[in-house]
Amino acid sequence: MKPKSLERYELKRRRIIRRGDIVFMDKGFYAYRNYLMGINEYRIVPLIFPRSNFKISWMGC
Repeated sequence: MKPKSLERYELKRRRIIRRGDIVFMDKGFYAYRNYLMGINEYRIVPLIFPRSNFKISWMGC
């Protein structure tokens, strides 16, 4: 299986998504504003994956 196919299979297996669900994904641009816009304007929960060099140290971790 291709990596993308494996990711979709895992989401289905865990029952996170079901057939007919629409999933939009963005990689690399992380901003709180994007989550709010997706939820408030489009009634979706965005999945935004951070870049590989993403650092979370600013959150006190």
